[in-house]
Amino acid sequence: DYSLQDFAGSGTFEAEVWDGAAWQQILFVDVDTDPVNTGDIDVSAFVNAAFQVRYTYDDEDDWAWGAGVDNFLLTYEAAAGGGLDVFLDVNGVASISPNDLVTGVNEACGYTITAGGTGGGTAGSLTSLFASGNNGSPGGAVYFDITVGAADLEVSEIDINTADPGGFTLDIYTLVGTYVGNESNPGAWGAVAATATGTGAGLDAPSNAVLATPLMLSANTTYGMALVLDGGHSHYYTNGDGSNQNYSNADMSMSLGAASNTPFTTPIFAPRVFNGTIHYTTGAGSGLDFTCADLGENIIEVTVTDASGNASTCMAVVNVIDNIAPVITCGVANITSELTDFEDATIPTSWTTVVTSGSADWAFGSGDMPIGGDFPTNAAIFDDDAAGSGEVNLVSLLSPVYDISAAVTASISFDYALQEFAGDGTLTVEVYDGAAWQQILFVDVDTDPTNSGALDMAAYMNADFQVRFTYDDEGGWAWGAGVDNFQIDYEGVSTGNVVEIELGPDGTTTIDPYSLLSDINEACGIATIAVDVPTVTCADIGTPVMVTVFVSDTSGNLASCVAEVHVVDKLAPVLTCPADQTVDPGPGNIFYIVPDYFATGEA
Repeated sequence: DYSLQDFAGSGTFEAEVWDGAAWQQILFVDVDTDPVNTGDIDVSAFVNAAFQVRYTYDDEDDWAWGAGVDNFLLTYEAAAGGGLDVFLDVNGVASISPNDLVTGVNEACGYTITAGGTGGGTAGSLTSLFASGNNGSPGGAVYFDITVGAADLEVSEIDINTADPGGFTLDIYTLVGTYVGNESNPGAWGAVAATATGTGAGLDAPSNAVLATPLMLSANTTYGMALVLDGGHSHYYTNGDGSNQNYSNADMSMSLGAASNTPFTTPIFAPRVFNGTIHYTTGAGSGLDFTCADLGENIIEVTVTDASGNASTCMAVVNVIDNIAPVITCGVANITSELTDFEDATIPTSWTTVVTSGSADWAFGSGDMPIGGDFPTNAAIFDDDAAGSGEVNLVSLLSPVYDISAAVTASISFDYALQEFAGDGTLTVEVYDGAAWQQILFVDVDTDPTNSGALDMAAYMNADFQVRFTYDDEGGWAWGAGVDNFQIDYEGVSTGNVVEIELGPDGTTTIDPYSLLSDINEACGIATIAVDVPTVTCADIGTPVMVTVFVSDTSGNLASCVAEVHVVDKLAPVLTCPADQTVDPGPGNIFYIVPDYFATGEA
C-alpha cells in the first residue's frame, strides 16, 4: 500500500527493485494519492540473489506533505527441480525428519528444527578436545564408551582429528556394553553400524564426517564405540592422564579410551583420548509424512528455534516421487467367500441346531432381541425370556462343514449380541480344528449387535472346519443372544497364470484386462491397463493364447505379466424348428424332398 500528498506540485514517490546490477523503477507517483494497494506487480524479470526493494520520497526542494508505505508482501515460487527428493515406499508413504530439510545452521547455543508442526528434535553435541600429541597408523582405530541419558540419540555427524588431507571414510562399530576388554575381539563388534565420509581439515581442527544413515542410540544404555579410518588417514589423539578422559552433558557422556594401529588387533594403546565431537539430535518427532496425494513439488516452511526462543524460517522444496512399479499377478484368484445373512424365516441350508438342555430352540425371521439393541435385519436369535421361567437352556447353532484343508488363508466374521440378566447368560463361539472345539470368543456382558471383525482361522484349517455358537442361560431366566451375517473367506492354492475365457453368442469375446489378473498392488492408483490381444474368437479354441497384460500407475511406472488364456465355447446351438407341417409324398407315397428350411428362414 502507498500514499502521496504533494503540495503545489512538489513531492514524488518512487518504488524500485534491484535486478542484480542496477535499480529498476516499477512505480512513480507525483499526484495526491490516498492509501491504496498496488495490486500484484510482476518482478520476475528482476529476480536475482540480491533482490531488494527501495522506496524513495523526494520533496523536490519544497516544503511538501509526504508519503507512506504499508503491507509490503513479497511472494515467490521456488524453481522446479530443486529441493529434497523423497521416494514413496510400496505402501505409498514416506516420512522424513525436519532436520533433513536444512543444509546448515549457524547457532552456538543449541536449537530445534520444526516443519509443518512436526519437531525434528533438539540438536546437540559433545566434544572431547582437539589437542593431539600422538597419533596412530593409517587405517587404525580409536575406542571409547558413550552412555546415553534419558532420551534416545540420533547421531548424524562426527568430527575427528586427522592431519591427513583429502576425503576420508570412517567406519563406525558399536556394541552394547563397554569397549574395555573388547578392543582385540572383532567378534564382539559385528558388522559396521554406520559409515561416514568427510574431508580432512588439518591437525587439531575438526574434520566433519556425515553419516550416510543416522546411528540410533537408545536411552539409558552404554555403548562401546570403535571408529576405524580408511588406509589413507590416521587418528590424531591425546594420551590420557586421568583428568582428560571423561566428558558429559545433559544428553550423554563419553569415557575415553584406547587405540590400535590395526582395528581389533593387539597391541592396544591405552589410555588414549579420541579427539572429536559427536553431533546428535534428541526427542525427534515422528517425521513429516507424505503420501500419494503429495506427488510432485511441495513447499514446506521450516523453523529453527534456538534455546532462547529466537527463531528463523526458510522454505524447503520436497519433491515426492513414486518410482515403484505396480506389482501384478496374472491368473485367477482362487478365493471363496460365503455369506449367511439369516434373512429367511427358517434355518439356512446345511446349518443345524442342537438343544442340549431345555425345550426352546434358535428362531429365525426376526432381528428383534428380547431387550437392548436389535439387529437391523433378520438374524438367528435365542430368546431365553420367551422360553419361560424354570427352563435351563443350553443351545447351539452350527455352521455347515467346510473343507479348508488346502486353503492358504482363511478368516470368519459375524455379528453377535448378548443380553444377560443378573449375571446369567453367556455366548460362546468355537471352531472345530479337526480334533477338538477351540474357543475363539466368549461374551458374558450386555452387548448390542456388533461385528467381530475378521478373525484369522489359519491355525484351525482342516477338512472338517465348522463354527459353533452356543448360548447358555446358566440356569437363570435371562434374556438371550443373537447371530447374524456370518461370513467365511478362504483362498486356495493358485492355479497359476491360466485363465479360461468363454465366447459370446457371436463367437467372439473382448478381453477385460482385469479378468486376467488375480492381484494388483499399487498404492497410488492405476492410470492405464491394457492387453496385447484384445479379442478372441472361435479360431482360438483348443490352442492356448498367451496374452500380455500391461499396467501403468499414475506416475508412469509400468508392469506386465503373461496370462495363458484358454478359449472355450460353452453355449449350445440355438435351434429354431419349422412349424408342424402336412406334406404329400407324391404318387405311391414314395418320395418327398425336405425343403431347405434355413434358406426359407423357417429354421
